Amino acid sequence: MSRRVKWWIAAIFLLLLTGPVVYLALAWSPENPLRFRVTDPLTAAAADPTYPQLVEIEVENTTRFPLVFFMADVGREDMRISTLGNIHLRDQQPSVLNRDAMGVELRGGQRTRLVADMSTQWHREASDHGAKVKYHWCSGAEYWLVMRLAKVVMILPDSVQRFIPSPRPSTDTTPLDPFARDEKP
Repeated sequence: MSRRVKWWIAAIFLLLLTGPVVYLALAWSPENPLRFRVTDPLTAAAADPTYPQLVEIEVENTTRFPLVFFMADVGREDMRISTLGNIHLRDQQPSVLNRDAMGVELRGGQRTRLVADMSTQWHREASDHGAKVKYHWCSGAEYWLVMRLAKVVMILPDSVQRFIPSPRPSTDTTPLDPFARDEKP
């Protein structure tokens, strides 16, 4: 095989490889990709404040890439800890969860409605002080890779498994609409 043919084969191979590499680089870790909004704040305000409430919250993926949402804590904007409620997978409809029931898959630009378990005085606190959502997520590509890696790690002996690091989901914070006090990130 001539040197010119080898060069063309290498060039075509590199050209074909750049597409997936660029996609992974862009999709791996977008910055603060989710937005959260209470779908019906007036109904939430009229609810009985003596009991915890299940509140419907719309989650929007603002990127062009698929993401997997795991959980979120809702708190006042002026506090570090979660005081108002949370969004957990156990409270969601099975049709919203992914195949493994380990997260909620959101395609690029997709919106979905999730249920949040909120405290008794959450609406008053959020109205007075603002509210923020601290959420855990990963990109679709990262989730796919981690699930494949987990299957391989399970085959390995325990003496080797402990040396393989377990990946952690990304964490971001964003205001809860319509209770945001500051500008959106």
